[in-house]
Amino acid sequence: MNPEEAIRTLLRTKWKDMTPKQICSGSCDNFAQDIADMIGHGEMVWLEDEGLLPEAHAAYRLDNQYYDAMNPNGFIPLHQEES
Repeated sequence: MNPEEAIRTLLRTKWKDMTPKQICSGSCDNFAQDIADMIGHGEMVWLEDEGLLPEAHAAYRLDNQYYDAMNPNGFIPLHQEES
């Protein structure tokens, strides 16, 4: 199973009572962990800890690509930490 399939499955089943925006506004860490658990590899990460976003947001990371409920096809964060 790839990340997009896992996300779409989770949105239809376990997370069906929430919109992707709601998930990304408070439950992003649990959703990202569910993706990792379903796929069996990759990991849940906090993007601000990686210097990729200034605010708290968790996503699922696999091969330097990030995924969340609003981005089932993956994304690369645009904000980079200033050095």
